[in-house]
Amino acid sequence: MNADRLLEHYEKISDAPDAIVRLRRFVLDLAVRGKLVAQISDEEPASVLLKKIEAEKAERLQGIRVSTAISLENVSALDQEFLLPSGWIWQPLGNIIKLWNGFAFKSADFKASGVPVIRIGNLVDGEVSLSSAKCVTDETANSVSQEVWIPENALLLAMSGATTGKTAFNRTGHQLLLNQRVGRIEAFSTSIKFVRIFFETVIARNLSISLGSAIPNLSSKQINETAFPLPPLAEQHRIVAKVDELMALCDRLEEARKTREETRNKLTAASLGRLTAADTTPEDFPAHARFALETLPTLTFRPDQIKTLRQTILNLAVQGKLVEQDEADGSGEQLLVQVRKRKKEDVEPQEMKRSTKFSCNKEDLPFSLPASWSVAALRELSYNLGDGLHGTPNYISTGNIHFINGTNLRDGQISILPNTKLVSQEEYEKHAKPLNERTLLVSINGTLTNYAFYNGERVLLGKSACYFEISPLVDMQFIRILIQTPYYVEYAIKQATGATIKNLSLKAMNGLPVPLPPLAEQHRIVAKVDALMALCDRLEATLTTANTTRTRLLEALLHEALEPATREEVAA
Repeated sequence: MNADRLLEHYEKISDAPDAIVRLRRFVLDLAVRGKLVAQISDEEPASVLLKKIEAEKAERLQGIRVSTAISLENVSALDQEFLLPSGWIWQPLGNIIKLWNGFAFKSADFKASGVPVIRIGNLVDGEVSLSSAKCVTDETANSVSQEVWIPENALLLAMSGATTGKTAFNRTGHQLLLNQRVGRIEAFSTSIKFVRIFFETVIARNLSISLGSAIPNLSSKQINETAFPLPPLAEQHRIVAKVDELMALCDRLEEARKTREETRNKLTAASLGRLTAADTTPEDFPAHARFALETLPTLTFRPDQIKTLRQTILNLAVQGKLVEQDEADGSGEQLLVQVRKRKKEDVEPQEMKRSTKFSCNKEDLPFSLPASWSVAALRELSYNLGDGLHGTPNYISTGNIHFINGTNLRDGQISILPNTKLVSQEEYEKHAKPLNERTLLVSINGTLTNYAFYNGERVLLGKSACYFEISPLVDMQFIRILIQTPYYVEYAIKQATGATIKNLSLKAMNGLPVPLPPLAEQHRIVAKVDALMALCDRLEATLTTANTTRTRLLEALLHEALEPATREEVAA
């Protein structure tokens, strides 16, 4: 075993997702395997200690009915999963401890004041908490057996529920009672703190917790027949002291990591905040962007943090802060005039009449725009905005025309799911919508950010899919970027109705304020967003790989440190 190598590589592994948790587990595993402190050859061996345990147990439990000593042969060999150091012995846990069970108090017994009754929920972070304890009257308390009373510093065990196996010491200084499903562990001539360490490690893996029912539980038989590695008493005390020391170190490492992450988060937030600040002009942006994009890789240590960067890029794109403006491009207002003129030529008069009902200005946006940009309602930039069939079509069992809804719109494509139903050609012709190569589909029910480009698929739309044909004078990819932005999400949620499942009306979609740059700038924005998203993909992949490497290194070092010793090493 070479635990020192773990510490040598700590800086490399400390940012693994569960590094501190696994380090704590590592310390506890070493403790019960006899690998945490050195053995002293002239110490009284555990075989002698066992005789003292048997004598003390018989004396203290005199007059109390107890089960006979458990033979080690009755304990599964699988429980004895590692070789013990010289001086240690395996024993069934029931030979070392006495497990006292709680009393089934009735709900009617509980009062607002009196003697506290400890239930599973009162075992909090290794300590008994009285903050939510139920109480019983003195009369009820005095009517139960003395075995149900909890002494000071007693170790308690949760024996049922989601937290089965957790332990806590009673350090409240109060007289307490033990409720059902909570056990009290009494140890004989053995450190109760060492027993607790065992419960936190080996017992968590080796006890056969019953999962056949909805509520996991432990039985007294399972606990008593669990193999327990018994060290000499003096070594138990040294192990407990060393565990306390190393757990305090883990606390400091955890706090240091927390502080480090908070600092990174603040720096990241400051960098991204500066990019989106209201007083940041397009002329200022390139310098801020370069700083942020150069700095963020060193500040970002988790793949999930990339999501914030992606959202910032998208918001910058539609705020005119991602690329510089060029006077030669013209203006968004000039483009809007051309869009309206082209639309008047392309669509029927009634469509133009509907479009003119919707208009927007810069004051409708929650952010400022460059002087050369304009703003338009989505209906002004689109032809034939509508939704799918309101109702249920007649389904068929075979065919190639699918009935889709908002759930089928995923990552820019129409996705046919296993439960997507089929309709006939006749049904399709009856309810088909005017879709073409410039149509964008957006979910307006449930997940409001789902979208897809129509690519000639044979599909019939349901009512949760909104469709609109984008003007040929507007970059479709720029509108796609808009639909992905936090700005659009906030707008959609604000406009949507429904408490559980959100529904976005066609009126809200028609009136969506669209920031409108000149067409040439739209193309540059799309190219820049795609390039930056590719950078985010690479950064995310790098971080994922780094985390995987850290985790694998941690696993390798732990495996090396916990590798079972050979019999020759044990004998030495």
